[in-house]
Amino acid sequence: MDTKNYNIKIDIDENIFHKFPFNFEKNIRYLLAVVPTEHITQLNSVKVVSSFSGKQQNAAYGFYYGKREGADMPSIIICADNIFRRLPRFIFYLMPFVPRLFLADTLYHEIAHHYQRLTHGIKKENWEKNAETYSKHMKKRAFRGYKWVLFVLFGPFLFFKKFFAKNK
Repeated sequence: MDTKNYNIKIDIDENIFHKFPFNFEKNIRYLLAVVPTEHITQLNSVKVVSSFSGKQQNAAYGFYYGKREGADMPSIIICADNIFRRLPRFIFYLMPFVPRLFLADTLYHEIAHHYQRLTHGIKKENWEKNAETYSKHMKKRAFRGYKWVLFVLFGPFLFFKKFFAKNK
């Protein structure tokens, strides 16, 4: 996949390299390559941190900071601990696309917040729904080649989940 050379600064907290066997910068650049340029115009940086501070932020996977939030330059902050806390370490080695998929979900969600604030007059109550829809769409673009692998791995689980949900 062509990794476009966007002028987005990617800053990785040095503590993360010891926690996760995952190249964050490479994977973020890979995921950004499928995003249309106009969607990330004016986005200054993507920062990956180990954890957030504050009680309300303990469960958050990421944040978008734009001018409304007091940022000089729009940026995205992603919390690796919150995204990967449920992933066993062996997954990073055996199925590296799975951590990339987890990262993509948060990255694309936050890019959606950036894009909707630049271009759309979306009401505040629809921000999260719009961000989730955008994230799903971008993951389909980014993981087009993994479609069959994901189907084989997760298809039976989804089938049984739907089957048992109908029988309740």
